[in-house]
Amino acid sequence: MATTEIAEDMEVAPPKEPSKSQLFIARYIGHASTIKAKVLSGLPGVEVFGVVYNYLSRFEFRQLHWFAFMLWSLFSSFLFWAFQGGKRTHNYLNCLFFAVSSITVTGLATENVSTLNTFQQMLLCFNFILGSAPLTGIVVLTVRKRAMEDAYGEIIENGRREEQAKRDSSRASQTSIEVSTESRETVTDNGSSITVAEAPVPDPLTSSTMRKATVASNLMVYWREFLSKATVGRNATFHGLSRPERESLVCVEYRSIILLRRVVTCYVVLLQLLGAIGLAVFFQLCEADVIGLDGVNPIALGVFNSISAFNNAGMTLMNNSMMPFRTSTFPVLLMCILMLAGNTGFPIFLRITLWMMLKMLPRSSKYDETRATIAYTLKYPRRVYTHLFPTRETVFLFLGLMVLNGVDWVAFETSARNLPELKDLPLGNRILNGLFQSLCVRCSGFNIVTVSALPSGLSTLYIGMMYISAFPVTITIRSSNVYEERSLGVYTPSKPVDIDESNLPIPSTGLRGRFYYVSQQIRTQVSHDAWSIMLALIVIAFNEGGEKSPEKYDVFLPLFEVFSAYANIGLSMSLSDQSYSLCGSWHWLSKVCLMYLMLRGRHRPLPNSIDRAIQLPDKNLGSREEADERERERELERELETIERERGELKLD
Repeated sequence: MATTEIAEDMEVAPPKEPSKSQLFIARYIGHASTIKAKVLSGLPGVEVFGVVYNYLSRFEFRQLHWFAFMLWSLFSSFLFWAFQGGKRTHNYLNCLFFAVSSITVTGLATENVSTLNTFQQMLLCFNFILGSAPLTGIVVLTVRKRAMEDAYGEIIENGRREEQAKRDSSRASQTSIEVSTESRETVTDNGSSITVAEAPVPDPLTSSTMRKATVASNLMVYWREFLSKATVGRNATFHGLSRPERESLVCVEYRSIILLRRVVTCYVVLLQLLGAIGLAVFFQLCEADVIGLDGVNPIALGVFNSISAFNNAGMTLMNNSMMPFRTSTFPVLLMCILMLAGNTGFPIFLRITLWMMLKMLPRSSKYDETRATIAYTLKYPRRVYTHLFPTRETVFLFLGLMVLNGVDWVAFETSARNLPELKDLPLGNRILNGLFQSLCVRCSGFNIVTVSALPSGLSTLYIGMMYISAFPVTITIRSSNVYEERSLGVYTPSKPVDIDESNLPIPSTGLRGRFYYVSQQIRTQVSHDAWSIMLALIVIAFNEGGEKSPEKYDVFLPLFEVFSAYANIGLSMSLSDQSYSLCGSWHWLSKVCLMYLMLRGRHRPLPNSIDRAIQLPDKNLGSREEADERERERELERELETIERERGELKLD
């Protein structure tokens, strides 16, 4: 191919002519879309699905999330009530409470889980998985993949025809041209022109591998070239890119979405499977007698606890939760790992997994494509996934989790060391139990000690820790949002400007640090939470306390339950004569308030509706990012004018 032909290829193509990057997208998307179209074309209901999909795409992510959770709560509560057997021992309100508590992975229970039948327990496990953050992320990745294929359907179709024509031409030429393995295709890009040397047709047996390796190699170089420091702004905003470069980004991000969907799916399945096997084997071999006292099957308990721990539900088939296993190191330690891996530590574990994959891949051209995809995903994670963060944010998240869990752990070991339940335990088990209970305060509602027996100061600390349990991940999600400035209405100039602020009467509002954005997010979150918690607490106090004086009605107990429900933790002071949660003795209105808090709290960690990682693609490539860059430039101009005006006023004084 001559140089002039390549140059013409790089220019703006006619409306119906696909560009080089469009063909590149088609290579990776076209085949999958064609196969899917052929498979689905003969299935009934596909047109209905398309209509529903197009209608639902008009709503915001948070609205759809609310609708899905409420709809499934009602449906699963009906199943819970209908399949309880002939005696009908559970009224519908308790069935609805179980459905909401399980789908929001809260874990509060109005009755002992051991009294439920096998189907109801299986339904709880299914709800745990369905309502967890990792599975929600898989659904978002799947929808974005489908939307990306739909948005570029014309490009894909044109690219498929072009690729088919090239393959037909290649087959015809292979019969008359002798294969040479010594010649190579050489591409040189000096920033202004591209030259391509003539290359012979490759061997039919190796043509697919060579073509794939060449494309992957070009991709690794290409996105690194145009995503230079000059085009990457705050939180990986890309500006100043041409349309072909934007289209190439679509291709890279499409492959990142496919990669992440596979990795997250394997992560979720394997960890829960390995945890279930480990716990089931241990319970069957070592704790069968203790577990049998509650009429529970040890293998069923292992599977249930693994799913509950990973998805941070906190429910268990045992009436006394994890208390019977205070001296068992293996299940306690394994469940600690599962709780971290499925909730607050999920972004950290996921980034480590991708980094290890990148390091372990062989240095072979066969894996260049995968290496390029992983490298892009690790460098710009928030463009493709909500729960994968850049290196700096991941380190901050890790340090935050270490500090918060460390405070809980130290407070427990110092204030609860004289509890009768722990006093006679060996030192190692006592320390491990403290770690387990400290993690449960911020992850799930398991308890290895009686919560109502804890010191008042520690219980008060637990209320605060439960409330801020979602803050590290939630604030990191929003502060690393590609469109964070748009969500706050505050813009920081992309290019640093040297400004002497020493002579200014007030600090400049420009060049805001990350602390400013984080503090803004925290203030917004607290204002969002306060009114609903206070309103629910007042209703519950009136409903349960009635005309009782504070001496006869301890408001601390419903306060603890309310914060536990809103934080989706599930810890409870419980009743003196029962093992289930305190709310099991409440009236129907109080239970309804608690269900609302659980649903509202579950939607607290969701990303903003303008988060880049949940937005469906459209054909206006990069329009928001270019608009944000223009707003930054205007903001910079306004601030410079303000600074000059303030300096002039100082001189006059």
